[in-house]
Amino acid sequence: MLPKPDKSQKKSADPKQLDFVDTLSHETKVRRKRKIIIIALILTIGTSLGLWSYRTLKSTKINFSLPNLRTISTPAVKNGSPDFDKIVNSLISADKNSWSFYLAVNTKKVWSKNDSMFTPDSLKLQPKSPSTTLISVLPSGAEVKEQITKDTPNQFQIIYLITIPQKEIFIAVDISGTNNLDNSKKLLPSVIEKIYWTLVSTLN
Repeated sequence: MLPKPDKSQKKSADPKQLDFVDTLSHETKVRRKRKIIIIALILTIGTSLGLWSYRTLKSTKINFSLPNLRTISTPAVKNGSPDFDKIVNSLISADKNSWSFYLAVNTKKVWSKNDSMFTPDSLKLQPKSPSTTLISVLPSGAEVKEQITKDTPNQFQIIYLITIPQKEIFIAVDISGTNNLDNSKKLLPSVIEKIYWTLVSTLN
């Protein structure tokens, strides 16, 4: 009887098979390294592009501005302008003297009352003296100048030029009568204040 083979003895591995396994393992490692390198390059390039874009946008001032559709020209009073006659009469109705007014914005007439009292030359005057009577009733940002054109016992005429951004408000006032004009003059600050705020609230 032939002896049984010893199971404890392991079969020796085939050298060709071992070489094939080593070759596959090496190729796998190479592929992995290539993938890692490619991913690293992509991340590096992407990060660099992101930083460059951020710095470029940060250093570049992009100014988006819409065209100015409103022309800075002679302002017009909105439709449905206030009744200046009614507004003024509420302040001077008790006064027995006669009042006349002429109101313009940037030389464009807005309202008048008995404006025949004013000569064309008087309506072209440019007052140069700072107003002392309207300081307390008009905003500090408004530049107010005045010029007295007539001052007699029976007639007092004064012109105001109120300058605010992009607008010049021209107000001429004439007070005529035989009653004490000094009492009428005291009403001027409140009358001009009312005209000013009413006008400004209606300008475009």
